[in-house]
Amino acid sequence: MKGVFSNSLNLLHQAVENNLLPMSYGHVSGGHPDAIPSLSWEALKKFHSDFYHPSNANIYTYGNVDLDDCLQYLDSECLGKFTAQDPSPQVVLEPKWTEPRVVRLTCQPDPTLADPSRTGVVSLSFALTDIREIYTNFALSIALMLLTDGDSAPLYRGLIESGLGLDWTCPVHGMDRNLRTICFHVGLQGVRPEDVEKIDRTIMDILANTVKTGFPQERVDAVLHQHEIAIREDCARFGLQLILALSSVVNHGGDVLTCLAMKQLISRFKEDLAADPAFLQNLISRYLVANPHRLTVIMLPDDKFAAVQTAKEAERVAKAVGQMTEEGRAEVVRLCRELAAKQKQEEDLSCLPCLSLVDIPPKCRPEPFTETQMGESPLQLNQAPTNGLTYFHALANISDLPQELLIYVPIFTCLFSKYVFLS
Repeated sequence: MKGVFSNSLNLLHQAVENNLLPMSYGHVSGGHPDAIPSLSWEALKKFHSDFYHPSNANIYTYGNVDLDDCLQYLDSECLGKFTAQDPSPQVVLEPKWTEPRVVRLTCQPDPTLADPSRTGVVSLSFALTDIREIYTNFALSIALMLLTDGDSAPLYRGLIESGLGLDWTCPVHGMDRNLRTICFHVGLQGVRPEDVEKIDRTIMDILANTVKTGFPQERVDAVLHQHEIAIREDCARFGLQLILALSSVVNHGGDVLTCLAMKQLISRFKEDLAADPAFLQNLISRYLVANPHRLTVIMLPDDKFAAVQTAKEAERVAKAVGQMTEEGRAEVVRLCRELAAKQKQEEDLSCLPCLSLVDIPPKCRPEPFTETQMGESPLQLNQAPTNGLTYFHALANISDLPQELLIYVPIFTCLFSKYVFLS
């Protein structure tokens, strides 16, 4: 955990989660380095046996496997070795605040920054809705994508394009749909220290202005189109990605079938938008602009950060050692040596699943296709189960392209797919 918290953005992420949702997520789930030494072995074992128990688990299967065989294996290798107990209580919804809060923290300076004058990191976070409110969260996801995604998004233009910050903070940015209380974060890094205090007000001004102006219809249509493509487009790990996307809803007692009915969600959204052109603005107004449950976290580097942390740890070690007897110290030394010896032992790797060449078919599965012509160009039509989507790939011969123009090919291919060319 020391390694985790040595990263300043991880430190920011943990501070945001612990302070935005203090009742349900007020503790570090993996253990904070400062708190771990105070945890006894007995308390750790009891916590693990109570909460890391199959009675609290949701188990998924993935792939073309026989379900009976899978369940028998789970029972013989795992579930049958435990006694059933009452499941742990569900995570509660976070009580709503009546006014915003601010948290300030420091971190280790980053010597790799391209611009040493831009060391500030600021996040503004909102607690939104219950994860079980499937449709509301879907509609909010559309509104929040319009706010942040793309060069023309209001928050991008007002925060990054304007020069207030250099980039988003990836661990703390966008809509977080993994917790019981859905959250939205606007995280900005590369902020000048003299500008950090005005970031939250700038964000709120952008949101208020967006409520007045709304979004261009073509941007709304584009985001909806992305959702419609996503539910049809297959990928190599479609089932696994679906499981991961649904796991938080399952864990918090949400309606999985409603989540899977994406076409119905999109249709309902289109109906609501047609009935009320200000539908998106009203969502932003209610859940962001008028929402007092929001947290501003400001993080700045401190040259003394590492020294302070080292001094605190040395103080804890000295206190712990001072409370030990000679026998206790000798026992700790023995256990440390025993642990070091165990860690140096070669592990049995035979228990790990392994894929070899004999498990892979030597030939690709043939797919039906038709060869024809389109003008002077050969055309190959391939039949495949694509859920009604048509995929187009083209090859252009550029052997005659002048040498001095070759350097422009990458930028041309990038721009080609972003513009509509009319004949």
